[in-house]
Amino acid sequence: MSHHEYLVQLLPLTSTENLKNKRFIFLTEIDEPLFPSITSEEWQGLKRKILTSRSLLWVTRGSLLDGEKPECGMITGLFSALRTELKSSKMLTVDIEANNNTSLHETFEDLMKLEELAHNHSSDEDTEFRAKGGLLHVSRLESDDELNEAAQKKESNPYRLDHVLYEEIEDTAWQFSLEKPMALHTVRLEEAQNIVVRLEDDSIQVKAQSLRLGRNVSPLSQI
Repeated sequence: MSHHEYLVQLLPLTSTENLKNKRFIFLTEIDEPLFPSITSEEWQGLKRKILTSRSLLWVTRGSLLDGEKPECGMITGLFSALRTELKSSKMLTVDIEANNNTSLHETFEDLMKLEELAHNHSSDEDTEFRAKGGLLHVSRLESDDELNEAAQKKESNPYRLDHVLYEEIEDTAWQFSLEKPMALHTVRLEEAQNIVVRLEDDSIQVKAQSLRLGRNVSPLSQI
C-alpha cells in the first residue's frame, strides 16, 4: 500500500473509532461469509461504517461466477437496497476466485483500481464486479427494443375483429368466458361448446331478450 502512497488503518468490523468520511475496503468476507453468523456487535459496526463512509469497496472470495459460495452474494443484495435509500452513496462490491490462479499482485492492482473507482463513483456507473482469470466482469441488462415493440403491439391489440353476417350466427348459442378468474376486463363472448344443465360455481347463464345493433349496442339481459 505504501507504493500507492496510501495511509492505511487495519481495523476490525466492531471498531468504534470515528472514521467519518473515510474510504473503506472491507476484507471481512475474504475467508468466510459474514452474514450467516454475524453478531449484533458486528452488525452495528457495519451500519455505522456504511452510513459514515466517504466510499467503500466490499471484497468477497466466493467464486460467485461459478456459484461456489452464494452466501457471499448477500452483501450485493443489501447494497442494492441501500442505494435506493442513499442516492449519493458510493458502494461497490467485487468477488474474487476462491482458488485464485491469478497472481496476488494482479489481484491487488485490480482492488486498487476498484477502490479508486468507488471514490470517484457516479450513479450511472457499474457497482457490481466479479474477478475471474485475471479479468473483471460486470453484469448488465440491455434492452431488446425489437422484442419490446413486438410485445407492446401484441398487448395493445390482443383480439382479432371478425365481421360476419347476422344470418350466419342467428341460431348460434353464445357464452361469456373469462381468460383470468375474477378479472372482468378479460371477459369475452365466444361460441358455446356444450349445453350443460348444472353450471360451474363461478359461471352464470345469460338470456338475451333483445339487442339493438347500431353505433351504441345496448343489450337488455335477464339473468
